[in-house]
Amino acid sequence: MNARLSLPFFATLVTTLVLAAPLLARPGELKFDEDSFEVLEEAGTALVVVERSRGEDGMVTVQYSTADGSAVEGSDYIGVSGTLQWGPGDGSDRVVQIPILDDGEAEGAETIQLTLFNPGGGASLDPERSTSVVVILGSDGGPVGDDSPGDDSPGDDSPGDDNGGDDNARN
Repeated sequence: MNARLSLPFFATLVTTLVLAAPLLARPGELKFDEDSFEVLEEAGTALVVVERSRGEDGMVTVQYSTADGSAVEGSDYIGVSGTLQWGPGDGSDRVVQIPILDDGEAEGAETIQLTLFNPGGGASLDPERSTSVVVILGSDGGPVGDDSPGDDSPGDDSPGDDNGGDDNARN
């Protein structure tokens, strides 16, 4: 049996594919490359990487901002905010630069909170990595303990501390 496909069939097929193409678009997911970044206080700048994954269709944007953790804006760092943009087919990383101020004070590590928000162009945020922390490592004779995530040194009472017992108690 010879089956012949008619012109209206092809016109319907092409129209369906063209109309369905936007539904198949994958603009991607935006996220911080790591859940925390470390920088020495005297380094002058923290470099924080933001990546686009799981798709590169179309132009996408995302806004970012810093906020005080234990570090204080104006004393320990200069706050930044802005918008990052990717073009169609662009999966390269973007870098947010945060100026770090060396105050010369003897202190432990301090933290800056980072947030990605308001994605545009159909992109989404990775729910696990739309926030991150910059840990400013004091190198000017500060105390041993700090408040960096996961630090388990004596003197640290931060969440994630897993060395057991009261860190402020000395033997």
